[in-house]
Amino acid sequence: MVEVAQQAAPTGTDAQVANFSQAEAALARVGPPSLHERRKAALRHFSRLGFPTTRIEDWRFTNIAPIAATGFHLAQPPRD
Repeated sequence: MVEVAQQAAPTGTDAQVANFSQAEAALARVGPPSLHERRKAALRHFSRLGFPTTRIEDWRFTNIAPIAATGFHLAQPPRD
């Protein structure tokens, strides 16, 4: 399992894409290959769209700007 620890870190879509890119090799070893392919597809989708904004109809009442502005680091996997 990959845990998220909140610390001072880069924020926004680019930061989340960078986090995934750094953890991609470790994530590929977790679960079946089809899961990793779905993760990569989801990241490509997120990279294209970014965080939702209140201009998107389904998100008009939900301001996630504070979440997008928060820096997250992926936790290090446990050592064997």
